[in-house]
Amino acid sequence: HILVLMLFATTLLTIRTPLRAPPVRMQLNNMIRTLMGGGGGGGGGGGMAVSAERLEDAAPSWEALAAKLDTASTDDERAFRQDLESGRAARACSLASQRLFDLPDGEAPRLTLFRDTAAWCPYCEKVWLVLEEKRVPYEVKKVNMNCYGDKPAWFWAIQPSGGIPVAKLDGQVIRESNDIIMAVEEAFPDRPLLPQGDPRVRPLLSLERELFSAWFRWLTSSASEGAQRANFEALLRRVDGELAASGGPYFLGAELSLVDCMFAPFLERMAASLPYYKALTLRRNDGWPRIEQWFLAMESRPSYRHIQSDFYTHVHDLPPQIGRCQSVPEAEEFAAGIDGSDGSWSLPLPEDDGSLLQPLQGLGAGADAARREAAAREAISYMAELFDRKHDDWCYRHYALREKGLAFPYRALFMDDWNFYGETSAHLRPVGNGQIIFALHHAMEGFMMPLLYFWTHNPSYFFFSMYADMGVEAYDTLAMIYRRWTGRDHTLTRHHPAVDHILTPHHLFGVFFETLALMGGPGISKTFMFHVEASAHASGVFILAAIVMHQTPAQSWPRFLYRFQKCVVAAIVACRVIWWIPVAAGSLRLAYAYSGDFPAWLAPYGIRGLGHSFPLLSPVFLFSLLLIGFYTHFNADQLQYNLKLLRKAAARVRAANEAEKPAPAKHAPAKLASPAQRKSPRLAAASA
Repeated sequence: HILVLMLFATTLLTIRTPLRAPPVRMQLNNMIRTLMGGGGGGGGGGGMAVSAERLEDAAPSWEALAAKLDTASTDDERAFRQDLESGRAARACSLASQRLFDLPDGEAPRLTLFRDTAAWCPYCEKVWLVLEEKRVPYEVKKVNMNCYGDKPAWFWAIQPSGGIPVAKLDGQVIRESNDIIMAVEEAFPDRPLLPQGDPRVRPLLSLERELFSAWFRWLTSSASEGAQRANFEALLRRVDGELAASGGPYFLGAELSLVDCMFAPFLERMAASLPYYKALTLRRNDGWPRIEQWFLAMESRPSYRHIQSDFYTHVHDLPPQIGRCQSVPEAEEFAAGIDGSDGSWSLPLPEDDGSLLQPLQGLGAGADAARREAAAREAISYMAELFDRKHDDWCYRHYALREKGLAFPYRALFMDDWNFYGETSAHLRPVGNGQIIFALHHAMEGFMMPLLYFWTHNPSYFFFSMYADMGVEAYDTLAMIYRRWTGRDHTLTRHHPAVDHILTPHHLFGVFFETLALMGGPGISKTFMFHVEASAHASGVFILAAIVMHQTPAQSWPRFLYRFQKCVVAAIVACRVIWWIPVAAGSLRLAYAYSGDFPAWLAPYGIRGLGHSFPLLSPVFLFSLLLIGFYTHFNADQLQYNLKLLRKAAARVRAANEAEKPAPAKHAPAKLASPAQRKSPRLAAASA
């Protein structure tokens, strides 16, 4: 009874946690209405009734705000927005859809760059920087990264792996960042960035990769912290020494080169992330003064300064891309300064007296201009958000009615975040050892323990498996609740908090079902229970494998991925649809029997029910009915989502087949076959 009450209380705690925070604007509006006396009609203590007039929206329209912004803007600001749209802006901007430079009017750029929408990708940045430095006219098409959105079908057709950046130069598709840079250098020889025959280039590029590898390993690991720090600092001293040897401020001397474009995106991210996570500063550090001079020289160039991102963005855009970054306690002060939790973001911002983590000079915008720019971007962002919301709602209804498959014709509230994995985001992408723990747990429960039991018929394996699984799922449930309260993550799989309200009932069902099975003792078949355990956990291994495969270079093997996804769907149908029917029926039967009285022949074993006169209305039966209803929806949603992945994999196969078709033969004068070819069809075909 105590266990049932604990499970019920845990469910209540999960349900009363908001499933999704309202948008910031809605929270602000609610707060303003409350402060103005317009919120909470029947609140405690004699709340005053609110008239319809007081609820009338008195905010100006977006059109009125746009007109007010235009009136307040300077001529230069209005001209910049017009030039940005036309591609003739004086400086780089992430909002630009084309950059024409000195290209004559009416002439189309030879190059199209496909880069990430949010400008997070360092490989896109180095291509972008090269194009800006060489003043190569180009168009921009923005594509989501896997960690924050879907890629459109047309992009998969030109890039089967899904990787970015991609460029199309004179109709030729180039799929790797370094290949793009070399093709641009060859196709646009004006303003060369790669000195011919300079023996320093190759060793410097090797040093850049060595520095990147050391940074990446250290940032994503907490093992051998001191040794990794010493190794990275030694590499920084080598980089600083190379800059000193060149005479600076750049890697090859007084002029910027391709080597600087290769170093820039990653040194930029190192300078942001290492103070935040490892308490090591790159900027304004006397240990490597030449690196600071290099940064200042780069920031003096408009091509880089208006591409460069800020520390706050980088420290928060890295984890979705590379996984969890490991912090040290000494970094908390730096993290507070970058996040602004120490008040450093309070307005007005302090003057840069040389003590700021990130220098702010050279941005070219005063306080008033920055406010107008923020207002313009807020208006654009809101209108885009409004459009996306309406578009997503339409797509959602269309998807629910047309593509739901065996799932319900609507989406349950607790399933709102179910598109949290696969190709859309990193929400369930376990970080670090989380994936391994998930796989080992499910492999042991789905394969090893059942095989040992079926082979030896030793009940110890049965009880060990039941208690081990209950322990894992109970611990993960408590860790999720602890994370909600404290913000500290001790979950086994390190999954994203957005899916807690999906995984908590999932764990509760497992614990509840196994508890009933153990209470049933001789009244339930251990073989049946092990079939349940094996089917659920074995299919879980398949589902995890599908998640991983759709996030890895396996996307480059569309036929393999399609066959594998067929196996995953087959496993889900077998284990979580067909086999789920007797499992659900057996669970309800067990809950019904336990709520009333077990058969009399079980009394000598000490097995008695709860003795409810109406077992169908008992808390145990109703709770199990609730969990089985959830799990039925859970399984159906797993099926429909993996069917969606199967359709995407099939689309990639079709795109790969189309790409492999031979190009149409150019019209040329037909050649007459020789007499020998006319006698031998095989020879004629080979000759053709």
